[in-house]
Order: sequence, then structure tokens, then C-alpha cells
Amino acid sequence: MLKRIVFRIMLTSLWISMLNLTLNIQPANAKPRTIMVPDQYLTIQAAINAANPGDTIHVGRGIYYENVRVNKTVSLIGENKLNTIIDGMGYTAVVVEADKVYVSGFTIRGSKHPLTAGIIIWESSNVTVAGNEILDNWYVGILSHASHAIIVSNNVSASGKICGIALYYCGNVTFIGNYISGTEYGIHLERSNNITFIGNCMTRNYKCAINIDWWSNGNFLVGNNITDSHNYGVRLFHSSNNNLYGNNIKDNRFGIYLNSSSNNKIYHNNFINNGQQVFSEDSINNWDDEYPSGGNYWSDYNGTDLYSGPYQNITGSDGIGDTPYVIDANNIDHYPLMKPWTPTLIVSATVDIYPQALNLRSKGKWITGYIELPEGYDVNDINVSTIFLNDTIPSEPKPIAIRNYDNDSIQDLMVKFDRADVTRYVLNRVNTEERFMTVTLTVTGELYDGTPFQGSTIIRVITPMPRFERILEKFGIFPI
Repeated sequence: MLKRIVFRIMLTSLWISMLNLTLNIQPANAKPRTIMVPDQYLTIQAAINAANPGDTIHVGRGIYYENVRVNKTVSLIGENKLNTIIDGMGYTAVVVEADKVYVSGFTIRGSKHPLTAGIIIWESSNVTVAGNEILDNWYVGILSHASHAIIVSNNVSASGKICGIALYYCGNVTFIGNYISGTEYGIHLERSNNITFIGNCMTRNYKCAINIDWWSNGNFLVGNNITDSHNYGVRLFHSSNNNLYGNNIKDNRFGIYLNSSSNNKIYHNNFINNGQQVFSEDSINNWDDEYPSGGNYWSDYNGTDLYSGPYQNITGSDGIGDTPYVIDANNIDHYPLMKPWTPTLIVSATVDIYPQALNLRSKGKWITGYIELPEGYDVNDINVSTIFLNDTIPSEPKPIAIRNYDNDSIQDLMVKFDRADVTRYVLNRVNTEERFMTVTLTVTGELYDGTPFQGSTIIRVITPMPRFERILEKFGIFPI
């Protein structure tokens, strides 16, 4: 009798399990799934509605005319950003209003009305937007409001009439390796603190490349290329305690424009051929990193370098001008550099890796990398033999190719990595008990003149399926 009862309990458990699978009812502790669009659901929104927190939604190539609302913790991954397109049909294409959301691999376009955006991140945290083309949005490409711990990396944002990226009341946001062009304001901050900009390319923006406005304090601008703005390269208004160093600020009407913004530290920047290098009003700032680190390079500096030392009174040059560069009575670079600052930071490259969701069980020969260098550098000058993935896996000498793969007017170098080597590398460094996770892949290399470059991107990893016995154990069935 006892054996029959146990057997019936096992049969009942198995029947309930099969019923749950049939009805697509997930237990509370279900492991994340991958949901395929359009194979399983015709629209992205339908897939989100059906998803559980932690699921990955993989979107195949095509144009999706949708206004997507991401209100769950999911990863939204496009097959290829060049031909996986979310078109907002005049309104916001993607709204993120949940924490721990990941959006990558799309062209996001078509928000035509005022106060709409390609992507809106609304009161959320730990959101990553990486490797997307944010194009043809009338008001703003990416808008974030009251959000924190956001990463925006390796995106192209162009042709937004008002703003490429706008932040209001945000904190702890990191921008890395983005390309923003053709907008009135490249990036606009308002009442946003602890924002970090590293290695972004901001070019041909009409009013301002980076606008730090209204009590936006404690922000860092490091190693960015800020060029060809019709008005301001960087504008600070009522903002203090910001740090700007290692930036190339070139060919703008005003290199930096400061109004009622003091206690900012600005050094090791290259101010080249701006109509006016700096305009300062009601602002007192620090323009050098003391001796011997030095200040900034000014293309219109006419001083000499015959002396050295903190007081520039010791015979012998030291790469620092003997006389200060005077902006006004309250703003003086005491140690102007005689040559453009050569950053100790390596050149920041934009890197895309395909596939963006790596299934470790899939077979194939290659992992493909696309490398794009910032303005002033040419991918034709890359020594392919020096390229490594995560300092471990060399790129293959062939095949390689150079062309504008992402249609942003900048040439890309395509290289290949052995898929089996990448899979082994990832397997040795991830927890294979987890079904889905993200890994950061970093491509490094050198130009033929020895200049190093580096770029990183994040991809999803799908680990091998768990054994069938584990699935049975999950439902209390223990096979012999």
C-alpha cells in the first residue's frame, strides 16, 4: 500500500509538472528562459508580457513598429543592430521602468513628436543600454529621469533634433565609448551628479556637445573627443566640483563656456583651434594639476620653454611654458603644456562583438569583432597581429575587412576570433549552474606606431542546458 501511495504521489507530481509546462506556468523559483521573437511571439511587447523577471528576450531581424514598455527585469537583445529595428511610429520606441534591464543590439528610431525619445529610462536603476543605433528621433535619443546606476556604452546617437542624451535628476551614470553627432545638444545634464564620461566622441553638435546645467556636480569627463560644435564644446552653468581631464576639445566656437560655475578642476586637456578657448563669467576654477604634472595644452599659447621647476626659474626646458596662460584675472593655467597632452590612458575604441548572445552549445567557427577608433585615428593603421580578446585570445590574421559596417560614416575594422577558444575562455570563468549571464569582452591592440587602444562590450552568455535529472529533482522526482 505504501509503495502504491508513493507511486501515485510521483505520478501526480509529474502530471502537475507537465501541466505547468503546457500552460506555461512557471514556479516561483523557475530558472530564466530565452524567449524568441518572432518565433514564439510576434511582437516584442507580447514577449515582455509573457516573460518572468530574469528572462532574456531575443529579437530576430526585422522592423518592429512598436512602443515597447519594459516593466520587468529582462534582457532585451537584438540579433543585429543594423537590421533589428524598433520604430516608435512617431512616439517613444522603448520605455524602461524596471530595475536591472539590459537593452542591446537594436536600431531604435522614429520618435517624431515633442517630449518623446528613442529610449526613456524612468525612475529605474541598474539599467544598461549598450551597442545600439539611436537614430532619427526628433526630441532626444535617450532620456533618463530620476534613475541611478545606469551604463550607456558603445551606442551611436545621431540625427536627434534637440538632444542625443538627456539626464534629469540622475546619479551614478556612466557613458563609455558612445558616438553622438548631429544634435543641438549632444549630452545634457540637469540636476544630475556623479556622472562619468569616458572615451566618447562628440562631434558636429550644433549648440553644445556636453551641457552640464543647473546644479550638476561631481561629474567626470575623461578622454573624450569634443569637436566641431557650432557653439560650445563643454558648457557649465551653475555647476561645481566637476573634473575635466585628458579631453581633446577642438574646433568649437567656444572650447569651454563657464557661467556661475566654480571649483571645477580642468587639466591635461588639449584646447586646439577653438574660436575662443574658454569663456568664463562669475566663475573661478583650477586650470592645472600643479608642478610637474602641468596644466592644459593651448594651441594659441605663445610662451617659451627655457626654464623648469615649480617657479620656472631653473635653466633647462621641462615641457611646461615659462609663463602662465591667462584666461582672466581669476582663471590662470600656471603650467601650460608646450605640446598636446598624450594621455596615459590608451585610445578608447568602440567595439561590437557578434553574436551578442553567445550560446556555448552552438557550433561555429568564428566570433566576429568590429573595431572603430575615435576621430583622429584610422583603423587602417591598426596592427592586426597585436589584437587580443581579453588579453588571451589572438585575432586571426585572416579574414579581415575594413568598411563602414554600422553606417555612421566611420570606418570599422572587422576581425575574427576562434569561437572554440572564446567558448573555452568563457566556460572557465562563469558559473555553469546559471543559465544566463553577461560577460565583458575587451579587445586590445596597437597601431603601427605603437599607440595602444582598447574597447569593451557586454554580451549575454547562454550556458549548456542542465541535465534532465536536475529537472526531475526540481519537481521532487528522483530517478534511479
